Amino acid sequence: ATAAVLATGGDGTVGNGGDGDDGGVPSENALLDALLESIDATAAGRVAPPRAIITPPTPIGVCVLGRAHSGKSTQAAFLAHCHNPTLLDASLLVDAAVAAAGAEATAKKAKKSKKRAGVASDDHSAGDDDHGQEVAALGGKMKKALTKTGSIPDELSVAAVALAVKRLSADAARGGRDGPGEGASEGSSPYGGWVLDGFPRTRVQAELLEEALTGFVH
Repeated sequence: ATAAVLATGGDGTVGNGGDGDDGGVPSENALLDALLESIDATAAGRVAPPRAIITPPTPIGVCVLGRAHSGKSTQAAFLAHCHNPTLLDASLLVDAAVAAAGAEATAKKAKKSKKRAGVASDDHSAGDDDHGQEVAALGGKMKKALTKTGSIPDELSVAAVALAVKRLSADAARGGRDGPGEGASEGSSPYGGWVLDGFPRTRVQAELLEEALTGFVH
């Protein structure tokens, strides 16, 4: 079995991976056609040397879904390589948020210790920028949930993904990380959106993610 992909383009066109025999689902969106071609190629074991990167005129969002060991990470990495979206892994984003919360707590303790000792300290912390503060705050909630229940609620996992996506969009608007905005370095790759590896895993997570990214409530 191969991983399934659902991708939406800037014009709202939707495509999904075929079974590798029929060439996928036809689409008027050239980028989605290219995505589906890449999916069919990897599903059928026809991975040729990478062609020129096809970057969307409007950033895309792609979720690669499938059963365990169905090739989700392979598909996601291949799509990211060929079409330039940023590769995101929900589990790594959760780990990063928990780590940020720990670093923030450590920084605060160190600051208090220096204050008691009468030593001047800088005002920088693990979450200096707004995004860093949001990630650290989210990580704090995750740590509390892990301590209390041993697991992280779907709402918090989805929030970690949504924060990452919003950060990518904000960076692109400012011409930051490979973004097309003012200040982008000459020759840098245009921002192509994102591809999410193996998430969401359930219908509930999918609905929560859609609400977090679009505002649509089921």
